[in-house]
Amino acid sequence: MSQQLAAYRALQREIADLAEKQHRMEQNQELAREIEFEQKLKALVAESGLSKAQVISILIPDGKQTPAATGTRKPRKTKTYKNPHTGEVIETKGGNHKGLKVWKDKHGADVVNSWVV
Repeated sequence: MSQQLAAYRALQREIADLAEKQHRMEQNQELAREIEFEQKLKALVAESGLSKAQVISILIPDGKQTPAATGTRKPRKTKTYKNPHTGEVIETKGGNHKGLKVWKDKHGADVVNSWVV
């Protein structure tokens, strides 16, 4: 069997598997309810002539959106590490501090993490 024919047969099997998965998903009542809700919601938004942002502002009147919806995340807390051997102090919000990496290479991450003040 040629390489092209083998690839074609593999693609056919993959398509059949995907069609079976799709059929099983279509039988799921919860998914059917979600699809129906989405279709009704889109039709209602289109019928009202409002934009998605306007609909959201109606549903969330005080403008408080979840962090995922606004695209921002909660700021990290500053951690202070104090080396008991040298007395040196490092303050960082993340783990990519140069000096902190040197300490972790020399003493091990678990040991350095125990130095948090």
